[in-house]
Amino acid sequence: MKNGRLQIKDISTLAVLQHLYSRHIGGMCWSTWCKGSDNSIDVAMGFPDLPDNLVRAKMKSLIQKGLVSGCYCGCRGDYEIQPDGIEWLKKETALGRNKNCIEDQK
Repeated sequence: MKNGRLQIKDISTLAVLQHLYSRHIGGMCWSTWCKGSDNSIDVAMGFPDLPDNLVRAKMKSLIQKGLVSGCYCGCRGDYEIQPDGIEWLKKETALGRNKNCIEDQK
């Protein structure tokens, strides 16, 4: 946080990718930036009432890194984890951080 305001770096990449991965292996495949539904990506972000522009900015950064695919501008608003995102989760587990982050989802 900076001056009491959330920034995209305050939103956990791990939590977002775990959410998308759980939907992926559950056969649901995607999440949306639209609030108020069980497939809303803001559920995974851990902060209530996040502004839409902050949610989309976080997702834009993950899309640009190749971890997630989808639309961050809001026209479609759907997100799916990509193979690089799954590999990122595996590396977190392999390094001993966040143990079971993938195994718990199986």
